[in-house]
Amino acid sequence: MYGSQGLSLTCKLINSQDSLKIEPTCKNNSELDMKRIEWLITPAKLIPGCAVFTVLLSPLSAEALSLSRSESTFRFNDFSSISFSNEAFADTTTVSTSDDEIAAADAVAEAIFIDGADQANNTVRTETFATTPPSFSGASGDAFIAGNFNIDAGGIFSFDFLGTIDLFAFVDKPVQEIATATSSIFLNIFDTTNDTPFLLDTLEFSAGISTENDNDFLTFNISDPNYFSIDGSQTFADVNVGDSTETVKSQIAGRYHRTFADATRISLVEVKNSTSTSQSIPEPTTSALVGLLLSSGFMLKRRGNKPNLSSSRNS
Repeated sequence: MYGSQGLSLTCKLINSQDSLKIEPTCKNNSELDMKRIEWLITPAKLIPGCAVFTVLLSPLSAEALSLSRSESTFRFNDFSSISFSNEAFADTTTVSTSDDEIAAADAVAEAIFIDGADQANNTVRTETFATTPPSFSGASGDAFIAGNFNIDAGGIFSFDFLGTIDLFAFVDKPVQEIATATSSIFLNIFDTTNDTPFLLDTLEFSAGISTENDNDFLTFNISDPNYFSIDGSQTFADVNVGDSTETVKSQIAGRYHRTFADATRISLVEVKNSTSTSQSIPEPTTSALVGLLLSSGFMLKRRGNKPNLSSSRNS
């Protein structure tokens, strides 16, 4: 791949919104095969006020490259009732280990429940990048939305929804590299009239890809089609797996609509998680080391506030 002229890729730096533009300086395959690639980071001016770096592949053998990205969004519109209290939070985690080479991870999570309005949304996006072994980068983001609604006797609780999942995983040398990406969205609707939550309806939308194995999946489940209606004109799935480049692009859209005979307090909870990992391994035993480092929180970096579910905002 490095021998292809005009190669241009984009990834993120740890804890930064800055972009990396990756360009090869070698002119032919022979240079790459005979010499080791050395990564150099130099400033580049692209957009005023935006720090951008150019990563040059100087002619020094072609080495490993793995990239991954995951993004998930969920939007609520046209609530039939305005929430009397709501909560939203987002949190991210990144981890990176490398031996003299570049491994980078970035995660961004946002969650918004607009007071006094009929809409809410959240987004999680992660990106990772790893080069020559042993190197590993991982990123994870979570977002949460909750709202409480009072429904009158004989009243209707309804809303429109739109969810998207976009996954990407690439490895230059499948034997030596692994890239994974996953996203999951869970929506639960509870009856909390008696202060004891009773689960009424659920929606699940999730996907995962891995260049290491065939454990790729795309899942969409609803608890009851009598209350969830799907808009086929806005729902699709585009899946490409089983190669050194794997992708999933999927979207679901529809409406939730349910009538309640008695006065009811409804609690809506939507949570999502997106993760991505990239690693380059010199031998199988390195995978165990990477798992140990990740589980122990080596070079762990966290951003975001913990949720305070006891607090609420009155509309």
